[in-house]
Amino acid sequence: MIDARSYKFQVALEISFLCLWLSMLPMGNAWGQEMERTLQVSSFQKPNRNYCGSERTARARQRIGSQAVDDLVKALQNRDTKLRADAAHLLGSIEKKVASEVIPNLITALKNDPDAEVRVCAVSALISIAGNDLNKSTPDVKAVIPVVIAALKDSDTEVRLTALIAFQSMSFTYSSDNNFNVKLTNELKAAIPVLMETLKDDNEQVRSNATSALSNMGQDTTSLFPVIIQALKDKNDLVRISAASVLGRVGIWERKSEEVAKAVPALITALKEDKNAKVRSNAAYALKFIGEKAATAVPVLIEALKNDLDFQVRSSAASALESMGEKAATAVPVLIEALKKQELRYNAEEALGRIAESWQDNATKLSNQEVDLAISYLETALNIVENPKSKYANLPGFAEGEKRLRRSLNFLKKEKDSRLFSKSRPR
Repeated sequence: MIDARSYKFQVALEISFLCLWLSMLPMGNAWGQEMERTLQVSSFQKPNRNYCGSERTARARQRIGSQAVDDLVKALQNRDTKLRADAAHLLGSIEKKVASEVIPNLITALKNDPDAEVRVCAVSALISIAGNDLNKSTPDVKAVIPVVIAALKDSDTEVRLTALIAFQSMSFTYSSDNNFNVKLTNELKAAIPVLMETLKDDNEQVRSNATSALSNMGQDTTSLFPVIIQALKDKNDLVRISAASVLGRVGIWERKSEEVAKAVPALITALKEDKNAKVRSNAAYALKFIGEKAATAVPVLIEALKNDLDFQVRSSAASALESMGEKAATAVPVLIEALKKQELRYNAEEALGRIAESWQDNATKLSNQEVDLAISYLETALNIVENPKSKYANLPGFAEGEKRLRRSLNFLKKEKDSRLFSKSRPR
């Protein structure tokens, strides 16, 4: 039985480790925030054992002295495993100006200490010292990357998981048009083949996190399609969820590249056949971010919107159809039906608004029959949207969708009247 003190200690350790991870996450980018909202995947699975803890580290700090760097370095050689681990953990939080000096000591601990707990704390400290931008050619980063890469091959699962944090937590760089804009340093490129090998790891969390880590490899990402697509077929749900999420990120970062279309067949298969709803939902969102290059998925997205038993999959399918524009025109009747379901209303309205605007943009190319059909569809959609009994009728987001539909409908009506006037005018 776990007593209250032990339980409190365990909780404190978990909170400490989670705070360390959160402190390294990249923040502030609109695309990153969008991915956090839409892709239902945990990019980091915490290790099974709790290392580098808060209460025990506090006691170690009292024993050693918070500013005694030399004593911390000496403690890395102590017979007490717990003290060595705590010393490594504390060295990861010392002042930046002296942190570089202890990197060799932490590297030695990571390479040579027989206890996995010490190695976990050593690699965590090295990652903390290097910072979350491993694509900089600073002396600290250059010293740390090779040993973190080597730690991906450590015999202990938690050491490998902790090493993966470095690559999962990398800062993202974007160009002015929101394209992913990273040319990897040679040191970081060296991680790619090791991460690819890690996809074969016996541990499912390691495979899942390696898939996520590979997505941070910037302009080299498309070359990884074969291994990420293969991960989409993994026997473990977490790995497949992560792979679908990664392909969505690639769809954002590489959306101008023709290479992204190579992922579409595998995503279609996942959306149609995977038994896990989160995999199907993430596959739909990945197709959304690939956009019109994934237009071959429209029939499968329509089927998912109509018949999938999971709400999130249906919602994701509607959202994906929005990104296809006019190429999703065949989905209009199903999207109109989806407007009647409160939980699908917003995404369905967005999709219809995008298709309506494509009709407006190409109005002069539409036949008279096509114009009439488009008008009929939009009138039907607006009758549903403008229903005063609608739960969402007065919400700002829905008001904007209604304006888009109304604007396109009025434009097409004017186009129809213009054609009738031109035809009836005497020559």
